Amino acid sequence: MENKATFQDYFKLHAVIFVWGFTGILGKLISIPSVSIVWYRTLIAFVSLFLFLLLKKKNWIIDKKQLLHYLGTGIIVALHWYFFFEALKVSTVSVTLATLASATLFTSILEPIFFKKKIVTYEILFGLIVIAGLMLIFQFETKYHLGIIYSLISAFCASLFTTLNGIFVSRGGAPITITMYEMLGSVVTISFY
Repeated sequence: MENKATFQDYFKLHAVIFVWGFTGILGKLISIPSVSIVWYRTLIAFVSLFLFLLLKKKNWIIDKKQLLHYLGTGIIVALHWYFFFEALKVSTVSVTLATLASATLFTSILEPIFFKKKIVTYEILFGLIVIAGLMLIFQFETKYHLGIIYSLISAFCASLFTTLNGIFVSRGGAPITITMYEMLGSVVTISFY
């Protein structure tokens, strides 16, 4: 079966890229602390998803084991967003987003571990190219080293929770339900913090 990209696929890809870039710009412009940004962001996401599931009359009840997994992954989501916004505060949008591209390397390592599959050589190669680019940035942007470190932590967390979500979906979890509980886990984590 041939897989052809359609206009809709390209539109979605560009929309995601725009949202990521715009999130970085907003994160840089918003003056409240990163913890507050993450708390509000995940609270709004949780409430919105919960209301969506109620309006669509979708089942959002899950067993205790799933609940713990999803809430636990929410901790990783909270860390991802916290370090993302902190990186924006201490560096620039371009440095943060460029460093976030290292998530591809982390994913190419984590997925074979979690899914017990063979490592794909070209994915590692592309990841190493990203790291080489980051080293180039590091040479010229030494004043942003803390932002680069925060972005690397954010990228690792993003790769980890994305990989875990892949496992949850492969076990029959509904993506919207998973995300709703992860947002709840993030809100609870940040609230305790």
